[in-house]
Formats: sequence, structure tokens, C-alpha cells
Amino acid sequence: VDLKLAGKSGHELLRWLNDRRELAHVVRVVLTGSDDPKDLKLAYELGANSYLQKPLTLQQLTGPSRSIRMLFSGPALSPEVVEAS
Repeated sequence: VDLKLAGKSGHELLRWLNDRRELAHVVRVVLTGSDDPKDLKLAYELGANSYLQKPLTLQQLTGPSRSIRMLFSGPALSPEVVEAS
């Protein structure tokens, strides 16, 4: 999910997903250029599993196992990291 989607925001899409129990198993990864702590916090409140900030390097995206690990172990941002800085 990108927070800056055409028509609706990524936050609206996360809300929509939350309203559909049959989609509760869907992994929600936010990939965005936003560095606003409010966007980050709201994304996690709305059920995002990971929040990745663009631009990502080619090295970070190379290889299938690396890509899957990256979604959940870094360079994902968390509200705690942003608030501490």
C-alpha cells in the first residue's frame, strides 16, 4: 500500500481492509515516501504489518528471501523508533 494512492489514500485502503473479516489474513505492507510520524502511527493503528520508506535501494529489494525478511525485520520503521528520535 502506498499512502499516496490516486483517488483514495492508503490509510483509507487500510480502513477498508479492516472492515472485511474475510481479508483479515492479508499482510499489509506500507511502502511510501512519507516520513511524517503521524502517517506511520496511523498506518500501524490501522493494521499495517510493516512500514517501509522509499526510496529503497536495489540491494534491499534483491532476492526473494531478502525481500520477505525485509518486510518484517528492517528497514521497516516503527512508531517507537520515530518517537525516540
